[in-house]
Amino acid sequence: MLLFGFLTCLTVWLPTQIALLETSQAEEKPTKPVWVKEVTLHPAKVPFRALAHPLLPETADLVSGNAALCYYRAFSPETFSHSRNDKDWWKKEEAWSKAKLQDLPQKEMEFLLKYWPLEQVTEGARRSYCDWEMTERLKRDGFSALLPDVQSMRELARLLSHRIRLRYARKDYEGALKDIQTLMALGRHVSNGPTVIQHLVGVALCSIALERLEEGMQQPDFPSVHWDLSVLPVPFLTLESALGGERIGADSLLSIQDLERVMSQEEATEKLKKFQKQLGLVMGEGQDLQTALFAISLVSYTQSKEWLVKQGTPPVVVEKMPVAQVVMVRMAGEFNRERDEVFKYANLPLWQAAPLLEDHERNLRPGVGQSVSKILARLLLPALHKVFEARVRLDRRIATLRQVEAIRLHATKTGSLPEKLEDTQMPLALDPWHGKPFEYTRTSPTEATLTGKPLGQAPKGVHNTVVYEIHWKK
Repeated sequence: MLLFGFLTCLTVWLPTQIALLETSQAEEKPTKPVWVKEVTLHPAKVPFRALAHPLLPETADLVSGNAALCYYRAFSPETFSHSRNDKDWWKKEEAWSKAKLQDLPQKEMEFLLKYWPLEQVTEGARRSYCDWEMTERLKRDGFSALLPDVQSMRELARLLSHRIRLRYARKDYEGALKDIQTLMALGRHVSNGPTVIQHLVGVALCSIALERLEEGMQQPDFPSVHWDLSVLPVPFLTLESALGGERIGADSLLSIQDLERVMSQEEATEKLKKFQKQLGLVMGEGQDLQTALFAISLVSYTQSKEWLVKQGTPPVVVEKMPVAQVVMVRMAGEFNRERDEVFKYANLPLWQAAPLLEDHERNLRPGVGQSVSKILARLLLPALHKVFEARVRLDRRIATLRQVEAIRLHATKTGSLPEKLEDTQMPLALDPWHGKPFEYTRTSPTEATLTGKPLGQAPKGVHNTVVYEIHWKK
């Protein structure tokens, strides 16, 4: 599986799948939009300490070592046997996912409580660092690097999700919270890999953990985790490693590391042929490849020489460079500039970054007279707007649950839902989609709605809208 081909599909498919996953346990009425969730809250068990249930492993619990080793051991062929020996495994797993807690086949699922691969994941989540050793592979293979471990991480997360629900069914809330902590740490470790794919899979794993946490918050006497949610880092996941890996992949494809020295004619020609071949591997034979090759042909040798001189390369050096090298240097330089025009928005709040990214994506759409840098950027850069949104969607979920927990604590103390959010006397959670508090409407002492709207005039959708219909039961 090629990195770029998988990424192109994933950036479109994954955000929707994450949002749909978040509604998988809810019994929705057909007339309600899929982004509307019904949440039933019961009195909370208020811990003696505010931070009694940390949602990430504490420093004192960390053990020196590389978490990736534990994760790889977890799905080694010798031990990852639950599906290999059961041809109907997928049917069982689907049934577990759909079953209510009281209907879970506990005897059938009991092996998960001591399943060795999950114990290895538990250990890995508490290691001091995680190094996937992907950087050198990206330098060598570029966008052709294989990622065979990504899918296995998703399967480990599903197994943990089932184990958490089994613990809920047994009222083992402390054990369930530890597994949620494990899953949150696993998601962070995966997301810190040097590819956008790993970042998106990390978002998905953390989303599964938060889905299970939300389910727990609806169980009677489930401990309050309001302050545990409040101290989680914001943003919960960062993009530095992923974007750094994207730079490495593109640089390898364009052979940027070799372009500064003067090449021989034969070497430069060979480099250009290799670039064209790698484009074929990345894009496959078809219109995209033809467009890319056409873009290369548009690069004028004379204009490229002038461009290099303007960038500070001495004219005498430029004259010594073969034609193919001059063309590639200009292509690489202009592509890097175009890439930076997207990457520079990575850490802006979404309400600032979204309109800028939309403008940039419009400028990259096919059109007459587009520069070679824009053509290559359109073909080689992932849909980063969707990637940025996926990360912020995770932060939004954390903020939403934090606000719900504040509401649950207030109702536990007073016997009814607050008339307005300020009545909770807790710091208001800000919706990272807007940087403002969520909208809240109480229709009765036991019924209320918490809402996070899309940006601007954007139409409502499962990817940008949050509506919690809250029901309070004493």
